[in-house]
Amino acid sequence: MRSLVCHPLPLRARVLFIRSNGVLFASEGSPEMTRRYVWAPVLEGLLVPYPDVCVVFLRSEEEAQEPETLKGNLGRLGQRLIDVLTSDDRSIAETVRGWREHHPEVMQMCLLTSTAVTMINMAGIVCDAARGVSAIEVKSQLQDWLEVEKMVA
Repeated sequence: MRSLVCHPLPLRARVLFIRSNGVLFASEGSPEMTRRYVWAPVLEGLLVPYPDVCVVFLRSEEEAQEPETLKGNLGRLGQRLIDVLTSDDRSIAETVRGWREHHPEVMQMCLLTSTAVTMINMAGIVCDAARGVSAIEVKSQLQDWLEVEKMVA
């Protein structure tokens, strides 16, 4: 795990951990058929009513980009970016746990990934690699997390 950008968290912030492959990327088999960041505007659209939601980006070694480049690729979603962590699919849980240890003030978290990862005290949403966060069932699950937290706040 390597933290690249760590900005102060807003008071009462909620954190959405995002793994790009299968969430923001539309994968249609081979790597050359992958459309990168195509679903970022969809996710940002879902988050507009929730300014308290921040993003921690989980990238693979192959996705090594400077944080400012990543922010640009994410479009408006990049304005919510508070941290960038490097993790392979097998170590996502360990990477997130390490981040959480340094940010005990964050009480509400959700992990968006294309691989099922079990995390204690964290919502998890698994996306289909081709449809990512644009899938109706994923939007519904994310909306449920956002709304429940909004009602509690």
